[in-house]
Amino acid sequence: MHKCFLHMLIAAAALLFTQGLADAGQHEQVRDGFWFGGGLGFGSAGASATELEGDGRDGGITVHLKAGGTLGKNTLLGGELNGWTKSEEGTTMTLGAGTAALYYYPMPDSGLFVKGGLGFSFTSLEMFGYEYGRSQSWGLLAGLGYDYRIGVNTSITPVVNFYMGGPSDLESDLGDDLKGYKFNVIEFGVGVTFH
Repeated sequence: MHKCFLHMLIAAAALLFTQGLADAGQHEQVRDGFWFGGGLGFGSAGASATELEGDGRDGGITVHLKAGGTLGKNTLLGGELNGWTKSEEGTTMTLGAGTAALYYYPMPDSGLFVKGGLGFSFTSLEMFGYEYGRSQSWGLLAGLGYDYRIGVNTSITPVVNFYMGGPSDLESDLGDDLKGYKFNVIEFGVGVTFH
């Protein structure tokens, strides 16, 4: 992970934490039963393979969806789907991860949470609408966020997510499969959560 992205993660964590302290008490943080949410953002993606060195990072649009149940006042369990995509000159690359995720609120009366998950990942390469490359492997998710309550059962939720996939083989219909392919995405997003 590049140092600048690590600095951005630390800054985002500090912002979420101080925002959480400032917002405490506006709406009670109640976690109970089923919940779901989703959002959009911007992500920086990097990929590499055994035969190739990573050639930097690319920015793209991100989306995340999540749903699950409540285990306790500070613990949630659910599933999360994260995706990143970028289109350029007729070629579209899509990266994603689907994980079973645990969400932990270290201060139950606050909206600040950390999360982690394990599941699967996928990559899709399309050229002018035709898929010519694909990969599937294990996936990993880590992140943090803050539920800023705007109503009894509704929150605006800024998040910082890190997800990755691989290594695996990126199979190509053009005959040049990439061995040891893997990727990672750092996402800065905002969404809505319904508790």
